[in-house]
Amino acid sequence: MNLNELNTPFEQHKIIHFAKDGNTVVHRSYEMQPIEGALYKSRVEKDKWGELYHLFVVFPGVEQGIPVVRSLRVHNDYTTEEAKAWQKRSHLDSPEEYLAYLDTAETEDRHINLAEIEFVRQFDAQRADRYAAYRIARYARLEEKCIEERRRREEEDAQYVRKMNERAKTQVREAINVIKNGGELENTDISFYSGRYAHSTYAIVNYLMRQYGIEVPLRTQGWINRKLSSVTIRDGDCVCLRYQRSGKAKTASNVFFRYMNDLIGAVCAHEEAA
Repeated sequence: MNLNELNTPFEQHKIIHFAKDGNTVVHRSYEMQPIEGALYKSRVEKDKWGELYHLFVVFPGVEQGIPVVRSLRVHNDYTTEEAKAWQKRSHLDSPEEYLAYLDTAETEDRHINLAEIEFVRQFDAQRADRYAAYRIARYARLEEKCIEERRRREEEDAQYVRKMNERAKTQVREAINVIKNGGELENTDISFYSGRYAHSTYAIVNYLMRQYGIEVPLRTQGWINRKLSSVTIRDGDCVCLRYQRSGKAKTASNVFFRYMNDLIGAVCAHEEAA
C-alpha cells in the first residue's frame, strides 16, 4: 500500500528528537496515522521544496515515541513495506530489539545519543542510566585520545620545523665558508620555519646582506632575488657572477659588486673577531 493512500484515523503522540542545534533533546506533539503496529506516519507538512511527512515509532504503553525517518517527500510514493523496512533497519520492531541494538553499540564502543537514552528511560530506567554513564565515559576517552593525538602532531610538527631550520642554518654556514675561503656561491633559496605550514623564504645572498647589516636598495634586492644565480669569490673579492638574461633587464646590476664586496668584508671581519 502507498503511504499517501493511508486512511487510518489520526492520533496525537509526543516524539523525542533533537532541536535544530542537533544537540538539545526536545519533546514535540504530532498528529499521526497508524501504519502497522508501533509504526506511524505524521500529517503532511510543507517547506520551500514541497510536501513532506515523517515516520515515527510509538511502542504500546510507552508515552513518547522516536523518529524512524524524517522528511519523506510526498511525491516519492513510498509504500508501507518500505516504511516497515526502515523500522526494521532502525532496530525499532520492539523495545527488546532496540535495547539489544544499544547494548551492542555499548559493547562495540559506538555512539549512543541523548535522545536515544531519553527514549529508553521510559521503559528501562536502569539501562538508560547505564547508557548515560557509558556516554560520558566514552566522551572522556575520546577527548583524551584527541589530546594525545594533538600532542603527537605538535611534536611531529616541532621536529619538522627543527629539521628544516637546521637545514637552512647549514646552508648559511656553507655560504659563509665560501665567502671566507673563496669559491662559487650559489644564490639558492633558504627557508626558515615558524610552523609546519608557516615559513619565510629568501635568496641566500639577500639573507646574508640583511644578517650582516648591508643596506641594499630594494631594486637591487629584487634583482638578486629574480636574476642572480651565483657569484665567484677569490682572494676576498667578488670577481664574477652568473645571472639570468631574460625579460627587460638583460644586464647585470651596476652596483651589485659593491654591495657583494661589502658583504664579503663584513663576513671576514666578523669571523676574525669571533
